Formats: sequence, C-alpha cells, structure tokens
Amino acid sequence: MELKEPYKPEEFQAYFKARWEFLRKPLGFPKGSEIDDFENISLHVMAVDQKDSVLGVGRLTYLPSGEGQIRYMGVDEKFRNKNVGGSILAYLEKEAVKIGLNRIFLNARNDAIAFYKKNGYDEAGKPFKGFAEIQHVRMEKSLGSPEI
Repeated sequence: MELKEPYKPEEFQAYFKARWEFLRKPLGFPKGSEIDDFENISLHVMAVDQKDSVLGVGRLTYLPSGEGQIRYMGVDEKFRNKNVGGSILAYLEKEAVKIGLNRIFLNARNDAIAFYKKNGYDEAGKPFKGFAEIQHVRMEKSLGSPEI
C-alpha cells in the first residue's frame, strides 16, 4: 500500500470515484454528492495498491481558525481493519502539523467513533444528525501531542 496525494486529472477522477463508492453510494446518493465547495482549499490523500486501485481516501481542510477538519474518510470494505484508515489519518495529521495547524476535528459516524478514539481523538459534544440524517459526534485532537 502506498499513500499519495492526487495531482493528475485521472488520479483525482479515481479519488472522487472511490469517495463516492465508499461513502455516498451505500446511502443511495448520486455521483457528485461526494464533492463540495472546499476541495480547492483541502489536502487530499488516497491509499492505493500496486495496481493503483484506491483502497481508501481522506481529506484535510485548512480553516482560518487554525484548526483542520478531516472529512470524507472512507476505506473499501475489503480493506477495513488493515490499517488503511489509520495510515491515511496519520498522514493527514502529519501534514496538518507541517502547516502549523494546532487542532483537528471531525464529525464521526457512530460506527467510526471507536476507530477515532483508538487514534487519539476525544468526543467533543453531543451526538447530532449530520449528513443524510446519520448520527454523528464531533471529535477533536490536539496536534501538540507526541504521538504524531
């Protein structure tokens, strides 16, 4: 497995296709629902195999508040629990530190809370209904911690 940031149009095409397949298609949402207005101010990363098949994706958006927001974390079902998501998360955190962000937050679906806790995130708020009326909870991590 290799982590890489998409640069070429065909890499972005594969990245967005995977993002839709992992995160939106299972909820019945159309293609295009995996893209928002923050793509151009975000860092994108994907995990690929030797054939450049996308195994997982993630995005870090830089906010003026000095925080970063992780969104669109998704891993192909066949590669879950194989450290694909953990590797993507660690990559995004290291990049956040490089640009001077001091905190990361994300909105985790209920089935992902344990994953984020395992990776040093704390719940920071009450559960709420987020995208597609799915239960989410805000989670945060300080980037001053030595595990990064």
